[in-house]
Amino acid sequence: MKINKHRSTNQILLGLLTLAVIGFSGCSDQPTEVEDYNPEPILTAFLYGGEDIEPVTLEWAGGIYAYYQPGNNAISGADVKIWEIGPDPVQDTLYFEFNDNLKKYLPTNEAEWGVPQHLRSYRIEAHKASENIHMWAETVIPDTFTTIITPEPVGFDSVAILDTLNRNMAPIELHWSQSALAAGYVQTIVCLDTTYQPLDPDWDPIEDEIPEDSSRYSFDLAMAGQDFTTLAWINFWYEGWHEIQNQAVDPYYWEYFFSVFRLWMGQVNDLEYHMNGGLGVFAGITRDRYMVYIEKVE
Repeated sequence: MKINKHRSTNQILLGLLTLAVIGFSGCSDQPTEVEDYNPEPILTAFLYGGEDIEPVTLEWAGGIYAYYQPGNNAISGADVKIWEIGPDPVQDTLYFEFNDNLKKYLPTNEAEWGVPQHLRSYRIEAHKASENIHMWAETVIPDTFTTIITPEPVGFDSVAILDTLNRNMAPIELHWSQSALAAGYVQTIVCLDTTYQPLDPDWDPIEDEIPEDSSRYSFDLAMAGQDFTTLAWINFWYEGWHEIQNQAVDPYYWEYFFSVFRLWMGQVNDLEYHMNGGLGVFAGITRDRYMVYIEKVE
């Protein structure tokens, strides 16, 4: 079984969204919430239809006085497993074991279902009795769909590659067909370049500070039934390679993303995690991916 050991776009976004929500609500240098907070476990796993299994993250929620550092609060020694919900859950169970180098859980066996399948439902459980951790969640993976991106790709290397673009050109457009069982669509943009050269022509490397790391990531939402969006240039902050994804997401993951917007607008006080026994996300996703180099123009 192939395993994607790199941190996924969605894992990155999940951590950044949590930080953004905290930043939006505000906190003091030594908030009472930190002193009184009883940490909750966070379980994070993403299943991509037709793709290799990604590592699973299990960690304690850290104090909001510190920046999030992956692995610092990792929980080892838990019993973590995923299986397809069906008539024979024992044979179809995928077991995970903690990897001390990655601070994540990796599969230890082959499940009969192989890679996650479209239109199938799955369940995850994580247990560690010594720390009173008993968590579970379920998800479904949306059907395949087709995305048409403008401008058209000019190459392919595991993902489609667009020609070099800049802010003086027309913005990128996405058109897509509908995906069965998708509650909505999430468009993500991640800058993969770490030189951090802002696209702003007025940015001065001597006088101006480099924007925060969170500026490397952006996302937008499209309701079920919507089939078009434009990726405005404001979503691209830096020069360099970017990965664009158009994701058809399951109902629970959609509710999580939508709750982030509602929290920012003051409509709700909590995020919709749909994780029993703690916090976190177990998401079923079908996606189209693209690479594009964004160049700076003076």
